[in-house]
Amino acid sequence: MNKSAIQKYAIWARNELIDKVALKAFEYGVSKDEIIDANADSVNGKILTSKEKTQRQELINKVTELGFDETIEEVAYTWFNRFIALRFMEVNNYLPTRIRVFTNEKNEYKPEILKEALNLEFDGLDKQYIFNCIQENKDDELYKYLLIAQCNDMGKYLPGMFTKISDYKVLLFPDNLLREDSVLGRLISDIDEDSWLDQVQIIGWLYQFYNTEPKDKVYARKKGTKLSKEDIPAVTQLFTPDWIVHYMVENSLGRIFINKKQNEGVFADGRGEDEMSFDEIEEKRISNEKYIADSMGWKYFLPEAKQEKEVRQQLNEINKQLASKDIQDIKIIDPCMGSGHILVYVFDVLMQIYEANGWTQRDAAVSILENNIYGIDIDKRAYQLAYFSIMMKARSYNRRILTLGLKPNAYEIVESSNGYKTYFDGSELSKETQDEVLSILNEMHDAKEYGSLITTGNHPYDDIINELKNTDFSLFNDLVIDNVLPLIECAKVLSMKFDVTVTNPPYTPLSGCSAKLNDFVKRNFQDSKTDFCSVFMERCHEMTEKTGYQAMITMHSWMFLSSFEKLRKKILINNTIINMAHLGARAFEEIGGEVVQTTSFVFNNGYIKEYTSSFKRLVDFKSQDSKEEAYLEDSNLYQTKATNFSKIPGSPIAYWISKKLFNLFDGELINKFAISDGQTKTGNNDKYLRFVWEINSLNVGKHKRLTFNLLI
Repeated sequence: MNKSAIQKYAIWARNELIDKVALKAFEYGVSKDEIIDANADSVNGKILTSKEKTQRQELINKVTELGFDETIEEVAYTWFNRFIALRFMEVNNYLPTRIRVFTNEKNEYKPEILKEALNLEFDGLDKQYIFNCIQENKDDELYKYLLIAQCNDMGKYLPGMFTKISDYKVLLFPDNLLREDSVLGRLISDIDEDSWLDQVQIIGWLYQFYNTEPKDKVYARKKGTKLSKEDIPAVTQLFTPDWIVHYMVENSLGRIFINKKQNEGVFADGRGEDEMSFDEIEEKRISNEKYIADSMGWKYFLPEAKQEKEVRQQLNEINKQLASKDIQDIKIIDPCMGSGHILVYVFDVLMQIYEANGWTQRDAAVSILENNIYGIDIDKRAYQLAYFSIMMKARSYNRRILTLGLKPNAYEIVESSNGYKTYFDGSELSKETQDEVLSILNEMHDAKEYGSLITTGNHPYDDIINELKNTDFSLFNDLVIDNVLPLIECAKVLSMKFDVTVTNPPYTPLSGCSAKLNDFVKRNFQDSKTDFCSVFMERCHEMTEKTGYQAMITMHSWMFLSSFEKLRKKILINNTIINMAHLGARAFEEIGGEVVQTTSFVFNNGYIKEYTSSFKRLVDFKSQDSKEEAYLEDSNLYQTKATNFSKIPGSPIAYWISKKLFNLFDGELINKFAISDGQTKTGNNDKYLRFVWEINSLNVGKHKRLTFNLLI
């Protein structure tokens, strides 16, 4: 995959689409500086059809609501999302029609859909209009018509990505798309076809690179400017390198499977445990963990360190609880899912586990969508692409998946509105359910500001959802289905507990965010309030079952800085560090000159006293590739008990310190006998201070008086 080409195209395509969409708006008398009479029958010499007048009025209303630039940006990314989705599907032969939308069978920019126009069977297709366009050689006009029809038809299969469009977005559809230098022409020429083949992560890369200039623009603002909730997606999205995704998923979800296999007695070699010493059992367990992981192709799985007998007994109890769960009951969430990169690999690992339990790929794909995977994001664009990526992954295992009407448990966080209350007036919705709904609406107020940090109450969500689906709201039926129901479903997910929580959270200091968000964080996450990623460490702990796993990649500052001391201590008494890949700088090469010091880790959500954790120290390796190579080597591994960290003032996660050095902290600390507050000054260090080797050892000791032979 040529990421450089993908980046160059995505940045260019965004600007090109914005320019072309803005030009279409200008043609219809709408610009940043002027809006021609909203009720006009003609604009710039063009007589408007009744449909165009309606669409133009919708455009004017949207510009009045959002602003001109925001509206143009929304339309541009809507078409960008759809174009890249269609391109992925045509290359992988996933389109239901099996007819290519952008190219022919030779991957030339000669759309097959034009050649097959009269044979298409989309709902509502005007065959006479198509025939007329062909007769009059209006290829551009016909292609625009067919593309919109194709997108609307895809709404039957992927409604989360292809909602039916007939409004102002159609009015602003770019012209001249058949030109080789158009957004579509360059989509074909700039990104090679192999980059799309079974590599759904290309969707995530395009999304991140599309946001490059908006992100740079935010960072270039005057110092002290606060981030708005609209800014947060652009500045906090980092596409996690594949190997780190594999590390997090294999050591959390994969660990559940491996522990379950061991609990079933897979590592027996003919001898019972009563015939082996404890050390032999531990060595056999470590060897077998490696064997199972290798057999699944999980090369980033790190076996548990050798444990003491009492610790192993605690672990066995935890493993028994997880092992008792059927695979359909294991729930995994990414609460900051972005474009769905992590969840796509979660899908692959789940598929392996299902197959190991005797399921067919076809049935497993359905169950994974319905039962296992959950995701949330505040950005609508990210949600659409995550939804699409998950569905494409499911399609790769089940060719009929798009016809089954299934929807993954992926959600865009939406805000409540006071206007929603009016939908229930005069309906037969029970008083109890109305009260519950209004309570949830209150909890989801300002949800776009707080995202997955919101914790919702213990409501009877399933009963509420069923009643909403089966109640007649008269004129408000569609509004309840489109607005209220998704909000309730999202609130339900925010209230749940998961067996695995795995994510790459936002990285940005909360000092640069709004006062509203800062106040919320201070009220709810007092011990981690400095940065988004540390706050999400606490939130993910809340979302995870007591016996579950929390896997994240975050800034590494929480491990050392005094401002995170309370958070560290909370982690050390509430969690168990299973393992860590301490990455340091340059784990994300695609973010250029930004130096982001990171660490990735897997916690068990309960406290296991005297557990020996494993740490891979990768901070000294200078590139993403070298860090990955170093992780896979047997070296660079440190193993220590987290209880050792509490011996050091401030409890830093100083895993590389030797046992001998840790033991020094078992004695009394010097601050019990002396103060070093920076206020004691000699006035002449050369005259009054001596190095330790300059002092006569006979003058130093428990009953000796320390003397200095100084000439005064």
